[in-house]
Amino acid sequence: MRLVDFRLWSRNGLTQGRQLAGDRDGYRVVELGRRSLLDPLSECASLFRVTCYDPDTHAQHHTAEHHEYLIAQAVLDATW
Repeated sequence: MRLVDFRLWSRNGLTQGRQLAGDRDGYRVVELGRRSLLDPLSECASLFRVTCYDPDTHAQHHTAEHHEYLIAQAVLDATW
């Protein structure tokens, strides 16, 4: 077993940051649409925030009935 850091960006404090290697297999955008647990809150989508992401970019991926997530390909390919 190996530990893998799938993050693409690391922040140190409020303004310092560095790009990370992420998943060597890449990433895939997964559209959950109405299946997303955020969908019932879609009317407030403009208020969604994640501390390390630009709110305008975030808003492009979460709207009414539209919820996109960037998932590491290695996670999607994982089998038990």
